[in-house]
Amino acid sequence: MSEEIRLFLFGPPRIEHNGVEIHIGRQKVVGLLAYMAIEAVAVSREKLAAMFWPEEEDVAARANLRHSLSLLRTALGSEHIISNRETVRIDNALWIDTREFDAILHKSAEAVDQATQIRLLEEAIGLFKDGLLTGIRISDSVEFDDWSFLTAESYKKRALETCNRLTELYEASGNFTQAIEMQRRVLMLEPQNEAAHCRLMRLYSESGNRSAALHQFTLCKKLLAEEGEAPDDTTLEVYEHIRHKKNMLAVHETPVHRAPSRKNVNLNTTTVLILVVVLISLSLFISYFLNSSSEPMDKTLAVLPFTTIGEATGKVWFGDCLLDLVTGELSRIDGLQVVSKTSVLYLSES
Repeated sequence: MSEEIRLFLFGPPRIEHNGVEIHIGRQKVVGLLAYMAIEAVAVSREKLAAMFWPEEEDVAARANLRHSLSLLRTALGSEHIISNRETVRIDNALWIDTREFDAILHKSAEAVDQATQIRLLEEAIGLFKDGLLTGIRISDSVEFDDWSFLTAESYKKRALETCNRLTELYEASGNFTQAIEMQRRVLMLEPQNEAAHCRLMRLYSESGNRSAALHQFTLCKKLLAEEGEAPDDTTLEVYEHIRHKKNMLAVHETPVHRAPSRKNVNLNTTTVLILVVVLISLSLFISYFLNSSSEPMDKTLAVLPFTTIGEATGKVWFGDCLLDLVTGELSRIDGLQVVSKTSVLYLSES
């Protein structure tokens, strides 16, 4: 039955019968099978003989073709090689991964909902394995080598389009993990694809992985340099945006002084009481000291920010509030000049 035989042409070509690989062993025979399978039309015996045995006389070339077709009938089953005295073709019912790839892409283009489109595109790209006819080279057939190169490039282009389309769909749904994976797949196929590097940088950044985004730029720059090129303006602009993004976030996230809300107040009660007692004691001591001193002296006092307390409690605003409270209480003592908070903060940062 046709479903028992499967022909895989993506990656190293192979034939499977009920999941068991069938070895042909001759690259020229495998190349002949691949050519007929992908062209999917009846091809003249004359053309096949001239393409695969260009250095042979016509009679010898045709004899070689008959022998190769005999090997294919043994491997696939005679029902899958359809021929007459003039032409040869592969049975259209035979399962071939390239044919399946094309059919699934056609279905995905007609899909109306995003979920179906993603499923079909994932199925298609799952069939694509590291290019077409990997490792197959027929040294005495320039025509076949040219055909295989152009055909491989055509399939690679479709695979890249599929990866990019999936990236768009994943990104639109917020699935950055799979979007990143799909762009990495693009770079496996085209390591020096600058647009893919740039897109991957942006995806890493949007997913919160800034270091990976910057590393991707370094890799992109290195690969382009190997070709004597440099990143274009778009890539540099994305890089500069990502590079400064951390600093920009730091500015936006700088805590501002605001009244503590009930949600933020979570300090230990004992700690607060101790600080209040210390504050009252400090005020009384300074008041007594100033009133009892008979010597003229500079009665100016500066209270430094309570930075350590704010960091230790995880509440920067608490240190600020404490500074305001202490400064306010001390300023009520007669004869004592308290340096303003603004001046203190300026001097402490100098």
